[in-house]
Amino acid sequence: MVRSDLWRELCAVSARLGADRAIVQGAGGNVSLKEDGTLWVKASGCWLADAEAKDIMVPLSLEAVRRRLADTAGQALDGARIDDPATQHLKPSIETALHAVLPHRVVLHVHSLNATTLSILADGPERLKAGEGRWSGAFVPYVRPGSELAAGIAHAAAAGGDRPNVFVLQNHGLVVAADSPAAAAGLLHQVERDLALPPRDLPAAPAGQPSPAPHYRWDEMLSRVAMDSRLTSTACGGALAPDQVVFLGGPAMLLPPDDRAQTAISAYHGLYGGAPSVLLSPGRGGYVMNDLRAGADDILAWVIDMLRRVPPDASVAFLADAEARALAGWEAEKYRLAQSRARAEQ
Repeated sequence: MVRSDLWRELCAVSARLGADRAIVQGAGGNVSLKEDGTLWVKASGCWLADAEAKDIMVPLSLEAVRRRLADTAGQALDGARIDDPATQHLKPSIETALHAVLPHRVVLHVHSLNATTLSILADGPERLKAGEGRWSGAFVPYVRPGSELAAGIAHAAAAGGDRPNVFVLQNHGLVVAADSPAAAAGLLHQVERDLALPPRDLPAAPAGQPSPAPHYRWDEMLSRVAMDSRLTSTACGGALAPDQVVFLGGPAMLLPPDDRAQTAISAYHGLYGGAPSVLLSPGRGGYVMNDLRAGADDILAWVIDMLRRVPPDASVAFLADAEARALAGWEAEKYRLAQSRARAEQ
């Protein structure tokens, strides 16, 4: 298929956003362009940082996608695909539906630090309203990514009297929409500035504490988190967002104050379907699994950066355990994780 100048502009913008860990982490985020009846959308599991180096935008018939919105996004779209040898081996993003329901030419969905931190706060809707001025925003209650999320965004867009172009997705991230890639990127950065939450300083931590469990190693940044009782409680209180579940398996695990670490890890496995990637021992140290999943380093740093931005007077809303388990067992997310792993092995 012919790639237009607008398509190339989207790829350039995507690569810049993908290189900024405060905006995009690893394989997270997705973008789209509507042009001449075609919906170009980032492929599942691909990295936006690669947008100029690789063909990662899959072309679909916009009309056909919109007819299929009742199906699971990204998994029932073969009939909507436009023949394109360069991307025939890729699957459209699992978020394809949310891009299709919005009328704007360009849609960017990212997990930017300030907006995503706001999305996990109990008073997030009020904070979003206070940040408005140069844009119109809507807060979308959490639903699973895919067609359910698309329906939530469509409802929020229809209910917003000022035709929202900014959507904060509870416990998930940010969507911005505009009529060009440059305008959408400018809007994204404006929203991040307007919703800015200053990070708190972390206390120092004693170095090199021995690991309380096999297959885990001491980590300085996590140990600094463990020195802050409030951050430790939040980190272990529950999953904050889908990518934390997909790449880290769930929240950090609070270590018991005795030698029952293995018992606690087994209980965590029963709840989330796998061992915890992070262990926190309050006032002692933090430990990370030796063999993290591909792309998990960026996600772990992102979670810590969010925790540091939670205001002292704010309450945090976590994903329900049932929602976390649904994400962990979802084939669409397993495929995305496999794609990220394949990139890491190249």
